[in-house]
Amino acid sequence: MNDAALHILALVSGYPDAERRSRFLAMLQGFADDTGKGNEPVFALGGFVASVEQWMGFADAWDAKIKEEPSIGYFKASEAAAFRGEILRFDPAQRDKKVADLISLINAYAQFFVGCAIVREDWARVFRGQMAKTMDSPFFFAYMRLMTSSLQRLFSFGPAIDKVEWIFDEEVQTIYREALNWWLAQKAEPPLYLSRRMGNHPIMRNDKEVMPLQAADLMAWVTGKLTSPTQNPIAWDWAEQLSVPGTVDVWREENPAQFFERAKRRGAGTPSYETGAQRSARLKELLGPRR
Repeated sequence: MNDAALHILALVSGYPDAERRSRFLAMLQGFADDTGKGNEPVFALGGFVASVEQWMGFADAWDAKIKEEPSIGYFKASEAAAFRGEILRFDPAQRDKKVADLISLINAYAQFFVGCAIVREDWARVFRGQMAKTMDSPFFFAYMRLMTSSLQRLFSFGPAIDKVEWIFDEEVQTIYREALNWWLAQKAEPPLYLSRRMGNHPIMRNDKEVMPLQAADLMAWVTGKLTSPTQNPIAWDWAEQLSVPGTVDVWREENPAQFFERAKRRGAGTPSYETGAQRSARLKELLGPRR
């Protein structure tokens, strides 16, 4: 077993071997622009779900594939699409083969995908200055939607399915704490058929070490590009190569508006705006100081 597989086992350390290998892990990545937090018209989050056992095999295979000549140190979809970073010295045929080989590994090991795409302008029309600071950004909402989607899809597999745990790429600490706050609330609330499938709380890990997060990066990039007003033929090509089943939620103006109205009907009354300082104080009270 090489280091790539050991990084997967480390995510579920403390469980008996048989239990930890059967646990499901949802590997999630966000895409906004090349830096992960820029001005793309669509914010997208995407990833894949599989058991620890499957991810271990995937990690070893992915590690070996990226080291094949011409080798790369890691895979990042935006770099591959634009021939930058690790893909800078590749010609088109070499790039296409490397990506196709990596997608074939995703098809072989991942159980299903989840995705969420949110049009920024539509989101801003509904939420900007209206509710908590969290709602001024689609990041938190997309994480919330994908955690729910992965639980619902696991439920559809039947009662024998084990719990799922979420692994995020290292993200802005505040967004992670908001997602953790949501997870804690959902864990303590019905419906039981979902909460009983929630494993440990979400964690963040480095995508250079946890190989499945590099696959999630591809899913997030494809999701974002396919829902953008500007068509991207490379994204279509890569999407057509993916054979893993799954679902993508695309949120346009009517969807946030409906969500906003449902929130008020559930007792939010007239939603009050929360500043960044107020949000920080709330999270500190709930979860303690940032570490």
